[in-house]
Amino acid sequence: MSSLITVAPDFDLSWPFAADHFHQLWQQEGEVQFIRLEHGDNRQLGQIVPDTTGIQRLACLGVTVTLDCLKTFTDLQEATFQGSYRSNLDGDNLP
Repeated sequence: MSSLITVAPDFDLSWPFAADHFHQLWQQEGEVQFIRLEHGDNRQLGQIVPDTTGIQRLACLGVTVTLDCLKTFTDLQEATFQGSYRSNLDGDNLP
C-alpha cells in the first residue's frame, strides 16, 4: 500500500511524536512518502503533493485540506485529517 504523511510544524509542536509514529507503523506495510513542512510554509495539501497517483492512504496532520485538494487523490482508500486543536478541513469548500 502506498501512503502519504504530511505534517505541519504547528502540529509537531503539539504532538511531537505522532507523525514519526505513523511513519514507523506504515513503513512496515509498504512505501511511505513523508513530508514535514518548514515553519512558515502554509501551503494546502494540494499544493504540497504534485502527483497523487497511487496514494491509497493519507495522514494529513495540521495541513489545511480543501475539497479540490482531495479530488486529486483518485486512488485514496483511507485517510485521517488531524489539526493540532482545531479542524484542518477548509469548511468553505466542503459539502
